[in-house]
Amino acid sequence: MNFKGLDFKATDIKAKYFLNDGLIDVELYIRGFKENDSRYKSLAFLYLDHLVGEYLIMTKIGVIGFKKPGLFTKTSALVTLQELSELIKALV
Repeated sequence: MNFKGLDFKATDIKAKYFLNDGLIDVELYIRGFKENDSRYKSLAFLYLDHLVGEYLIMTKIGVIGFKKPGLFTKTSALVTLQELSELIKALV
């Protein structure tokens, strides 16, 4: 997808999730993420809407955080957006 000149794929986003009082809090790790560039968050939300669904995002996801993967990010604890979608749907 492309949003206002920024282009990255869903595979450039990985997620970590935490169960929190009936909701799922999510941290999104976006390759190349720049905190001061709101296009990254906007495009990540578009992918979430597309892959998870707006209804599930509004009713099952609590907090959504955005981060850039670092050298010490444990990739084994991260899932793809497709895997996140399946996990959320399994909890419904």
